[in-house]
Amino acid sequence: AIADMQRVHQDVVYQASVSTIQQLDEEAMLLRGRVRYVTDSGGISDVERYWLYVIRDERLFRSAVFKTAEAAVDAYTHHGPTLGA
Repeated sequence: AIADMQRVHQDVVYQASVSTIQQLDEEAMLLRGRVRYVTDSGGISDVERYWLYVIRDERLFRSAVFKTAEAAVDAYTHHGPTLGA
């Protein structure tokens, strides 16, 4: 079983890095960064992504990932701190 788990994960590539953090208000912040992952065809994809984090009581309350900063800000503006959950 351990060998099977090692084999399953040996080719998995997923790496996220954050380059900037912007405070939107007292609860929300927008992180900009890149994500690298293995595609279905076996190649490597490197894409820009935006993470919207809502922090309450010094803990992550909600989070979501977006392809654009505008989409993240629009979601927060429309749904508020719950992000629609």
